[in-house]
Amino acid sequence: MLPARAIALGATARRQGLIHHSLYRSLAPLPGQVRRYTPHQHHQHHQLTHQPSQIPNNITISWTHEHILLQHQDQDYQNSTLPPRRLHAATLRDECSCPICRDESSGNKTFASVEIPPEIRIVDVRAREDGLGIQFANDVVRFEDREGGHETVVPWGRVERVVFSASSYWPASESASSSSSASASASSSSSSSSYASPSASASTPAPAPAPAPAPASPRGRRPNSLFHRKQALLARTGVQYWDASILSTQIRKIDYHAFMASSPSSGTSSSSSSGTYSPAFWDVLITLLRLGIVYLTHVPRHESSLPNIINRLANLRETFYGRTFDVRAKLHAENVAYTSGYLGLHQDLCYLAPPPMIQVLHCMDNSCEGGESLFSDGERVGRLLWPFVRRGKGGRGGSNKMGVLAEHAVPYQYDKHGYYYRAERSVLRREADGSFGGVYWSPPFQGRYEQQEYGGEEVDLKRWIPAARVFEGLVNDPGAVFRYKMQEGECVLFDNLRVLHGRNAFDAAHRGGSRWLRGGYIAAEDFLSRAAYIPGERADEHRGERDLWTPEGAEEELRAGDWWSDVVRRVREVEEAGEV
Repeated sequence: MLPARAIALGATARRQGLIHHSLYRSLAPLPGQVRRYTPHQHHQHHQLTHQPSQIPNNITISWTHEHILLQHQDQDYQNSTLPPRRLHAATLRDECSCPICRDESSGNKTFASVEIPPEIRIVDVRAREDGLGIQFANDVVRFEDREGGHETVVPWGRVERVVFSASSYWPASESASSSSSASASASSSSSSSSYASPSASASTPAPAPAPAPAPASPRGRRPNSLFHRKQALLARTGVQYWDASILSTQIRKIDYHAFMASSPSSGTSSSSSSGTYSPAFWDVLITLLRLGIVYLTHVPRHESSLPNIINRLANLRETFYGRTFDVRAKLHAENVAYTSGYLGLHQDLCYLAPPPMIQVLHCMDNSCEGGESLFSDGERVGRLLWPFVRRGKGGRGGSNKMGVLAEHAVPYQYDKHGYYYRAERSVLRREADGSFGGVYWSPPFQGRYEQQEYGGEEVDLKRWIPAARVFEGLVNDPGAVFRYKMQEGECVLFDNLRVLHGRNAFDAAHRGGSRWLRGGYIAAEDFLSRAAYIPGERADEHRGERDLWTPEGAEEELRAGDWWSDVVRRVREVEEAGEV
């Protein structure tokens, strides 16, 4: 075993005021192979005269290019057999909370995890007053040439929590399985698997077959879970998955006054029966189910218009942002959306349980340069990838490099201004029956992986990043993103659990322009409660002559579409790549 560099952080070093950075005899091998390398000669012995005041006692910290190893060395301590804990390079880089990596006002990340190269390497570790300073090679590209370099700091408090944490403290994850099982699964995957479209040779393994569909609910009996309630509604309305070219021809704009009007036969809008709402009202609901997005036009420029629209559809879901919120640039913004910068594709409030389903944005003003809205059909991409993800759960072909998208729990978190919310969600959700359940993608709002601070398993993003890059590349492909600059008096409604949204940067100072949107949310249970009353004949009219929608039919249709060959190519590149 080759020696590794080490920092011995103990009581003796603290008393002497010295931290030794030198070679030491390497620890016994951990389960699985721990790769080590020979340090450069000029690193063989080095003394630091800096004396941190918060160094944890009796902790030895050793490191390689791939990870940092923490181990407790006090033989008098009652748990002297504490196992060593590893902190992996990519995960450490992802969790950096310095001002260039996290906005100080909002706490939101300024980079996406997929920007971290899987081949990132630790090149220096030092003891600082406030924690463990780490420098990387092969860093995030836009940070590599930063003047003064970049250093990630792990606070000493976290180092202690990782070392001394007890496994009993760590609660069960909300995800189907822990991230460690995903890593183990990914490490055993085959790198030689290949994929082909349905027209390819029969000798090439195709994606694993879809599981048998759940039995349909008897007529007149509605399913209980929100997922199956939505599936039952989609069967009636049908679903149109879209890219930029499809949506540009099929996007619907419906008059606000027609939407708000009562049915001519009722004369009232207070009843909950389907007969009191106008055809335009039902068209909005059906379009939200079919396309996931719809516009209202000629909306009055009044602050009451937004709650009127939302309450017409269903109950307004209040959040810690208030009953409604204003999206416009301001100093010390508590959310990256309240700035003038570019905002990448994401879903709102993934740290809530559950996130809201419908988001409504009313344009009060958009007279500045830039500020175009961006939309991408995340569920379309999720269903395109699902055949490859499904085979990663023990399906035919033995490939599981893409399966990590359904197994790795990504933390989402808000921890600012007196509010703390946190939830963990995989990029693609797997239902209990093994079927596709949805997408979650919100890079700016990702939190830290706290498992190891509470006795949980180690997390290595190196295996997740390549698969996540496939998803990211597909949703952000120029041909997938619908761009539209909203005008005053327009209002967009979209399914936050299906459609990713973002915004181009804008210049509010140019020519005195401004950008002001008012927003609000509707919970899934409230929207689906209203949608349950969609008139059957209206749904049939939208679906046309097509059969009732099924997930299996949707998957088959997507595989026959224009994007399938590109998906196969991207997945093959990941599957055939060697270990980093």
